[in-house]
Amino acid sequence: MKRRTQILKTLVASWAAWQLVGLPAAFAQAASHPPIPAAIAPCLPAIESPIRLQASTSFQGVNYYDYYVGDADSDDGYDILIRQDRSSCRRLMGAETRNLTYPFSHYIPSQAAYQIWLDIYRQRIAAAGGVAQYQQQMEAEDAATCPCFVTSEEARAMRDLGLRVSPDYQPYPVNGLPPQ
Repeated sequence: MKRRTQILKTLVASWAAWQLVGLPAAFAQAASHPPIPAAIAPCLPAIESPIRLQASTSFQGVNYYDYYVGDADSDDGYDILIRQDRSSCRRLMGAETRNLTYPFSHYIPSQAAYQIWLDIYRQRIAAAGGVAQYQQQMEAEDAATCPCFVTSEEARAMRDLGLRVSPDYQPYPVNGLPPQ
C-alpha cells in the first residue's frame, strides 16, 4: 500500500510539473508544424537552424515541398525546394542557390510553383488576420525594402487571393543572376 501511495504521489507531481512547465503547449506547437516525412528527410540538410515547412503541393504524381531554413525574422534564411516521387527525393534548391534569383518555376512546373505560392500567401494572410491586414503589413515592409522582386506565379497567387501587387514589384530576372 505504501508503494502505491508513493507511485501515486510521483504521478501527481509529474503531472503538475508537466502542467506548469507548459509541455502541452510544446506539443501543440510541434503539432502545428507537421513532422518531416521520412521519404524526404535525406534531402534536408543536417543543420541546427530551424527548418519549417512553408508549403507543399502534388502535381502529376510528384510531391513538391518548400521548406524554410532559418528564423522567420532573419534575412539569412533560405528556401529548400524538394521534389519527391515514389522512389526518391531530390533537393532542387538550397543554400547553394540562396543568392540566385531563379523563380521556383525554373525548378518545378509553373502550376506547382503557383500552388506553393498560394499556400504560402494563404498562411501569411491568416497569420495577419485577413487580406486587408496583410496588405497593410506588406506595404509597410515594402516601403522600406523595395525594389522587390516577384515571380509571375507569385504575383498571380497574390492577385487570386485579393492582394494588390505593388507597382514597385519587378519581375524576377530569368537568368538566375542577382539583380543589379
